[in-house]
Amino acid sequence: MKKILILTILGFITLTTYAQKDTLVDMGVYKVLYSQKYKNPLEVSYKLYKPKSNFKRGNETFHKRKGIITSGNEDYRDNVYDKGHMAAAEAFSDTQAHLDSTFSYLNCAVQFFSLNRGVWKSLEMHERQWAQQDSLYVVNTIIFNKPLHPMKSGAFIPDYFQKSIKFLSTGKVRTFKFPNLDPKSSNFEDYEVKVKKK
Repeated sequence: MKKILILTILGFITLTTYAQKDTLVDMGVYKVLYSQKYKNPLEVSYKLYKPKSNFKRGNETFHKRKGIITSGNEDYRDNVYDKGHMAAAEAFSDTQAHLDSTFSYLNCAVQFFSLNRGVWKSLEMHERQWAQQDSLYVVNTIIFNKPLHPMKSGAFIPDYFQKSIKFLSTGKVRTFKFPNLDPKSSNFEDYEVKVKKK
């Protein structure tokens, strides 16, 4: 049986259909709607304001959450996919506990390696710069289109990654949508979704 969930995100109404095994988890510094069927998050959201990098990434390892079926190391072995942080470790490195929380498989998506390490990372860096001047509300949406693309290891490959950033002082929203492929451009602005004026 499926449920219908209506989410209000950034002032818009989003209709999401999801199976009962999808789980909403409050991780403290971010929230995640996780698909146990796809073994990927469907949505990761958080607020960001003047993030501080008090702790550098060191020997952190991804960990699972008891009672929730997630991806694992086998899903990222011998292929072109990274363990893509949806809530970036660098954005939540003000304490070791916050940094460690980002290394949860609940925060980890199957993301093409050059997207993760390239234009997606560049946008995350700009997001942290913007957050030095304004409070942000960020929603990362992981999109699966039909036909679905299951991996032999059990996880599914997302089709797109979308990042919506709301600047809370003005209400302005910027949305970027990336195919889960080797990026054609290194400029994140080339992936901005333009809102048509009426």
